[in-house]
Amino acid sequence: MSLDVLVVGGIAMFNNPIGTHKADQLVRMLELQPEGYALDAGCGSGEFLVRVVTHHQTNGVGVDLDPRCISAARETAAARAVASRCAFYVGDVNEHIAAPHSFDFGICLGSTYAFGEGDAAYPGRSHG
Repeated sequence: MSLDVLVVGGIAMFNNPIGTHKADQLVRMLELQPEGYALDAGCGSGEFLVRVVTHHQTNGVGVDLDPRCISAARETAAARAVASRCAFYVGDVNEHIAAPHSFDFGICLGSTYAFGEGDAAYPGRSHG
């Protein structure tokens, strides 16, 4: 497994376990409609989400626990002229998703921390 990492100002601008080539292949394979919504849980610098939004003319929501990453994500979206179609939030992804079916696409690339641990990762799960 290789990691593609570009570090700018101490923030990994593209850091995921599939690399840029595979990420671009995945973006092209997606069948998203313009004006739909994509979610990137643990979005980091927002690079993958911005690629999705740019390629498909869709809307994006990115969530990450690190405020520096969210700041970098907002800068990335602004630099690519898609900031009006992207929303980035600092915090737990479970606090920022409106409803179970409010996104047309969702991804979590290597961000095992994004949903919490144990029962916190599955708030809607029934016990028993």
